[in-house]
Amino acid sequence: MRKLVRESILFEEFLGTIEPYENTVGIYKNPPSIKRMGKFIRAITDIDGNFYVSDHYDCTHDSLIFWLSEMGELKEEDPWNYTNGSAYTNLVAWQRGSKTNKFYLAESYKLLELKDIEGEEKMDQWIIENIVPYFNDKYNKVEFILKPIEENEHFLK
Repeated sequence: MRKLVRESILFEEFLGTIEPYENTVGIYKNPPSIKRMGKFIRAITDIDGNFYVSDHYDCTHDSLIFWLSEMGELKEEDPWNYTNGSAYTNLVAWQRGSKTNKFYLAESYKLLELKDIEGEEKMDQWIIENIVPYFNDKYNKVEFILKPIEENEHFLK
């Protein structure tokens, strides 16, 4: 039931649906655009350069990770290997700023949790230096912003 859609140089793949709560949510891999998707949607990027997006806000990051793991999309067999308290290991969790084309770090990343006790950045330096610039180059219709969604003007609007 996988479907490839070509736009620009990216291939979008519809992976299937999940029903985490009240709504049926579509899961997409590497969509070149998020224009048609709902506001405050959640996404995961991995260190292999994949961009997994739910098309409705009713899907939590944990639900998305567990579903992707079950479908064989993620390398780790045990999805708990990706969780590290409220942060994630080898993945970055994103949330769309309302209906903008911007993805911010997810609610899971509170500002204080991004810094250790001495105020040093806790997020993996490799992710900061490589993943975010890579995704901003690859997805020119989507902007990835390395700050928590709660700090942007579109939060809860």
